[in-house]
Amino acid sequence: MGGDERDGGAAWIGVSAAARRWQVERQTAHKWFRSGQVANVEHDVRGLRAPERDVHAAKVLSPSHLEQRFQVAGDTLADAEREGRVRATDGRFSLDDLDILRGRVPRSAAPQRKARRRLTPQERTDLLRDLVARAVPLADYPDEVFETEVCPPFSPPVEGLFAYAIGEYIPPTRPMAVWIARSAGWARIDGVLQWVEAAARQRRLVPPVYELPRDMAHDTQLYRHYETAWRDEWLRRRRDDKPTTNI
Repeated sequence: MGGDERDGGAAWIGVSAAARRWQVERQTAHKWFRSGQVANVEHDVRGLRAPERDVHAAKVLSPSHLEQRFQVAGDTLADAEREGRVRATDGRFSLDDLDILRGRVPRSAAPQRKARRRLTPQERTDLLRDLVARAVPLADYPDEVFETEVCPPFSPPVEGLFAYAIGEYIPPTRPMAVWIARSAGWARIDGVLQWVEAAARQRRLVPPVYELPRDMAHDTQLYRHYETAWRDEWLRRRRDDKPTTNI
């Protein structure tokens, strides 16, 4: 297990990721995991892992290691010990101590993000319908919309917005008409805002055309713009939510 992951909203770290944070060899980090120097270690099919908080709280770093790998001067460490800002256990310090020496808030003391309950499909549909009806910008959508491991299916944030494409010609040779295909999206049906599925034969044009009519081309361009913005918003929230792997 090489990187960070999230389990119920809490960050867990494998041996390789912990070794990079401690700046030690992987076998050294593995020994610390196995020896009980890191609390709450678990073993799954990919190997050993521990909560990020416990990795950062583990007292495993010697003064010489702090000086050589993290450029912490001996006098700085001695002053911090004398002032009671850091405290060694068996002559060892933690990444939390390193944060304090660098003027940062220790990871184990930082507030932890609470896990959110995943929306059911119906709850998700109802939430998106409300957001579209109120014309809420994508940047203001609640986190629940984008809290998925893969990018969630695109939901146009604008009522009545669809993408179109030239579809089937009728007949295929010497065509007399053409079907226009339409994406899924939100539309009002009998005054009620509803999600409508994509349609391969949404509209039949006679005589056939070989380019989309101007209004359909404009809507398609706008649809693609929002589709890109949707994925960008999901990626942004994942970056904001994910702990860094390296020190």
